[in-house]
Amino acid sequence: MGETSWQTPDPVNDWTRQFMGPHPSVLYAASYFPQLGMRQTTAAAPRIGLEAPRVRVLQDTVRGGQRTVRLRLVSPREAPVLRLLVHSVMGRLTATVNGRPLSGTDAAVTDDTSVRWRFDYYASSPRGIGVTLRLAAGPSVLLRVVDCSYGIPAELAALRSAPGGNAARRH
Repeated sequence: MGETSWQTPDPVNDWTRQFMGPHPSVLYAASYFPQLGMRQTTAAAPRIGLEAPRVRVLQDTVRGGQRTVRLRLVSPREAPVLRLLVHSVMGRLTATVNGRPLSGTDAAVTDDTSVRWRFDYYASSPRGIGVTLRLAAGPSVLLRVVDCSYGIPAELAALRSAPGGNAARRH
């Protein structure tokens, strides 16, 4: 089982300190928040049993130097945002999502993150979304799927506290 943590690309303030504690770590972790900068603040978080998003490989074929990878991405907890991050692709990448083409990109461009290509899908159905990636044949494709929610899960609302007391007592 993986680690759980609070993470934010924003500076820690009084509100976020309620969850992250008085001494959160500031790390170089641009691969998790691509295009949002290099600084990430993180702190240990309790496990609350949120189910991770699922990725199912439906097809992975190579023909004539081109690789086609068909995927099904699902958020079992029906989070409002599904994010696909591609880490290892080099060269031109094209994609379709639920049969609709996305503009292609040169995934060989390097910047300060390990992410070569990404997209966010909002308001997916409980069945998830279908994604087809077409890229140059080569090494295995390293993917990461993240589902994102807004706010704090209800299971953690009781953990909020202010320095020296309970947040519910604050005026």
